[in-house]
Parts: sequence; structure tokens; C-alpha cells
Amino acid sequence: MLISLCDAIIRDDATISRAERELHGAHADATRALPAQLAAQIANATTDADKKLDELTGKRETTTAFDFSETDALTKRLSQLSEMSTSVVSATNSAIAAMAKNVKG
Repeated sequence: MLISLCDAIIRDDATISRAERELHGAHADATRALPAQLAAQIANATTDADKKLDELTGKRETTTAFDFSETDALTKRLSQLSEMSTSVVSATNSAIAAMAKNVKG
């Protein structure tokens, strides 16, 4: 009975370790992809806002309240993406500093 229990614990531990490695690998891939995705979204949001501003510049006399609200929405989205990227960089720096502190020990 005890041997089968120990065998089950060892087998479960190996399964958990493999799952942890796979999860860590997936997390590392996602972590590398996140900054690139944020940069692409910020570039797209910047392009959208620039296009809208150019469009508004071209039709000065016929600008409507809808144009202003659309421009406001575009700039808010750009602002939120910028804040998000700042938060990601800050969290990454904090994590690196914590790891360095623990290694220094």
C-alpha cells in the first residue's frame, strides 16, 4: 500500500512538473509577444487618430459634433494603450528588480 502511494505521488509530481514547465514556456512566449502587440496597437491607434485629424483639417466648415466625439474616442483609446504599455514596462521592471534583489541576497 505504501509503495503504491509513493509511486502515485512520484507520478503525480512528474505530471505537475511537466505541466508547470509547459505553463512557464507558454507564459514566456506570451510575455515576449505582449510588447510587440502593444506597439502594433499603439501604431494603429496613432495612424487612426492622425487620419481623423487630417480629415477634420480638410473639412473645417462642416465639422460636426459626431466628428469631435469620434476624435475624442480615438484619442482616449490611444491614451489607454499608452497607459497600458507604461504599466507593462513598470511591472516588468519591478519583477526584474525583485529577482535581482533576491539573487543579490
